[in-house]
Amino acid sequence: MQKCWKVLLLCIALLSCNSNDQTYKHKPSLEKIYQRKFLDYPKYISDGFDFPVGKPNARNYYSAQDMGSNFHLGEDWNNRLRNDYGDPVYAIANGYVSYSDDHGGGWGNVIRIVHYLPNGTLLESLYAHFAKRKVKKGVFVSRGQIIGTIGDAGGIYSPHLHFEMRNDIRLPIGPGYARYTNGYLAPTPFITKNRPVAHKIQSQRNQELLQYAKSASLAKLKKLFQGKLDINFQDELGRTALMYAAGKGHTSVVTFLLQKKASKRIRDNYGYTACDKAKFAARRSVYILKRLRSCE
Repeated sequence: MQKCWKVLLLCIALLSCNSNDQTYKHKPSLEKIYQRKFLDYPKYISDGFDFPVGKPNARNYYSAQDMGSNFHLGEDWNNRLRNDYGDPVYAIANGYVSYSDDHGGGWGNVIRIVHYLPNGTLLESLYAHFAKRKVKKGVFVSRGQIIGTIGDAGGIYSPHLHFEMRNDIRLPIGPGYARYTNGYLAPTPFITKNRPVAHKIQSQRNQELLQYAKSASLAKLKKLFQGKLDINFQDELGRTALMYAAGKGHTSVVTFLLQKKASKRIRDNYGYTACDKAKFAARRSVYILKRLRSCE
């Protein structure tokens, strides 16, 4: 009788192990789980990348410590003009918030976002040292959405945003500094290469704007503006068009650009407007300076 019970218990144990093995084999991978999430909500598949501060082109911000500097695994972003504590931080692309918590230590408040590219690639962006987190784990976010504000990790550092990008979504939060960079991406080169289509079109137009301003091609400039060129001068090339035209004494081009409100008061990373640059470039031309009197 005892032998029968032992055989019965052994059979139950074997069946239980076999069942667990089957469950394990059919458990979807982390990559498959995220793939299903994004395919269920396709509007959150990435359509391009912007910068995490100074939306969308990092205007008035710079990377104070690049990836690789002192074995740094990301970039530290600061405002050029002022203390940036409390400044908004934006999601660089559509994605899914996989982590949002106070990690403590030298990290402080951390947010991790998984991004799904149209070709099926999964990437992750990590943002640290927040003063405040404005999104929770388990929600989708859109490119350019505010996810938090710049902080100092509870007073450990001076205010800045620590920002990382990874092509391995399984990496832990990590050390922030290391000799080995497997699974990490250099953020600025990647974002620059993968901007949204609308930004690429605008950048191409600004290149043409600069070229025509340099060569005083008024007819081509007029044709370019007929294509509803967005003269916001947030792109460095767009801002310098008026300066080049003024510096070369192209009066007709300067007049035309002023008519098109090319002097809109938007400052570059050093605090200068397009008008400031134009006036400096034309400092030896009294006639051009007269035209620039109304330029603000």
